[in-house]
Amino acid sequence: MSRFGNISDASVNENIKNSIPRKTTQCRESLWNQFTEFCQQRKYELSKSLSTDMIASILKDYAFNMRKRNGEDYKESCVKTIWNTTAKLVQDLYFNKYNRRIDPFSDIVFKAAREARNTKRKQLQSIPEKRKVSAEAFSLEEIDKIINSFDENTPEGLQKKFFHIVSFELAWRGGEGSNCITDYFKEEIGNDGCATGRIIYNPIFTKTCQGRLTITKEIH
Repeated sequence: MSRFGNISDASVNENIKNSIPRKTTQCRESLWNQFTEFCQQRKYELSKSLSTDMIASILKDYAFNMRKRNGEDYKESCVKTIWNTTAKLVQDLYFNKYNRRIDPFSDIVFKAAREARNTKRKQLQSIPEKRKVSAEAFSLEEIDKIINSFDENTPEGLQKKFFHIVSFELAWRGGEGSNCITDYFKEEIGNDGCATGRIIYNPIFTKTCQGRLTITKEIH
């Protein structure tokens, strides 16, 4: 028995094709149809003899003028995804159909096209409804509801309640509080020697936390 397989090149290609998620294939087809419609309206033809400069010019035009079906601009994050996917499809077309190598992502001739994409995104970022929103902030009522859900009469509940209050007040990001210890927190004493009702937070110096901060919540 042979140690190695005997799968044909055609079968390998078919397996590669079948491994691509259906949604990905549908998305690429949709974006390609949109780009094809754009080229038809502009009377662009992606022929074998089309110069690389002209291909770059088409992608530059598309970066600024791609639109939804209703004529509105896409959100800024969509512009990058659509342009990058379309540029990759154009690259694949010229290699697979015409055995011609182009690289819209690194070739100097496509620099202006990439800059057009980036400039369009920056312009859209200045429009609130076109700006990418990673997450919606909690309201104060929602924050209070979360904090009050912990039982401060148990060690674990008290720890979690305190952590959520402090993380909100200090605007901790990600795992910034993971290395925090109780010694970082002290009761603030005023010049008169009396407690001010505030807590001093004084962490070890780090790149992201470079000084002494004070929590303005009163001690209960």
